[in-house]
Order: sequence, then C-alpha cells, then structure tokens
Amino acid sequence: MPSALTYLVGGTGLLAEDSWERRHELTFALELNRAECEFLTGARADAERRLAALSNRARTTEERATVACLRADLYMTLDQSSRAVAVGLDYLRHLGIDWSPHPTERGSTARV
Repeated sequence: MPSALTYLVGGTGLLAEDSWERRHELTFALELNRAECEFLTGARADAERRLAALSNRARTTEERATVACLRADLYMTLDQSSRAVAVGLDYLRHLGIDWSPHPTERGSTARV
C-alpha cells in the first residue's frame, strides 16, 4: 500500500493546474485512490482533508456516493459514528431524502 501511495502522489503531481476542468475523471480517480491509500496506511488526517475536498469536487451521484462511503468508513474507524451518520445523511439530502439523525419511535421522519 505505501508503494501505491507513492505512485498516486507522483501521478497527482504530474497533473496540469487545470486538470479538474480538463481531466476530471482522471483527477478524481487519482485523488480518491490517494485518499484511500492514506486512510489505509494510517495517514487519516490527510485522508480526511482529501475526502472533504473531493466531496466538493464530485460531479456525479456515483462520485458522491463513493466519497461518502469512504468518508463514513474513515469516521467509523476513528470511532466517530455521529460524523459517519452525518456524511450519510448529507448524501441522502443530495438525493432529495431528508432524514433526521435522531428518528422518533414512530419511525423515520423522512421527507421526499
């Protein structure tokens, strides 16, 4: 995994300044895989910063879902379940589903 991280750092370093506009898919993939490698090699603060930035760069529902899942995994690993739930709920809001983090006993308070 450290070798993969080295290659991903090198790859992102080779990208042009306008790579987010001209090569979004490639840039997103490199940054996402870099964040995952950082997470798995213990550089969790770096992974958290990178994933937060990626959540703002995601264009598609699939990209948003991928980032949300990795962020939730990171927060669960850090024993920050409330932050993991917040990430999931934020993703659902993007889809038009508004759930409360504290549902009542009567059931979900989802509003679609």
